[in-house]
Amino acid sequence: MTKLIIILLSAVFINNYVLSRFLGICPFLGVSKKLDSATGMSLAVIFVMLMATAATYPIQIYLLNPNGLGYLQTIVFILVIAALVQLVEIVMKKKRKEYQDKIDDGWNRYYAAKRKYEAKLAEAIALL
Repeated sequence: MTKLIIILLSAVFINNYVLSRFLGICPFLGVSKKLDSATGMSLAVIFVMLMATAATYPIQIYLLNPNGLGYLQTIVFILVIAALVQLVEIVMKKKRKEYQDKIDDGWNRYYAAKRKYEAKLAEAIALL
């Protein structure tokens, strides 16, 4: 149990990806003021890092290493991560638009029902 706690504390304070890697610090500093935006950004970073790892590992093993192009590793990885970030941004913008449309529809139905209720209430008061 103590080993597990030591591993956890080591992961949080010593081997923290955001704090130990320069490339991981931009999202941490950029949106950490609000919990909602920080949560969304952290999920996006986790998704991009998982997809980047899945995409760059085969590139490294099957393309760069066999052809002696290991020196291009950083450039290739940056291009893959940039493409994935753009993809995530496009998907998030599209989904945000869909969610915003759903919210707007909900508010429109609410206000329509409210106007109908107010009209019936005004009729009832007029009858008194």
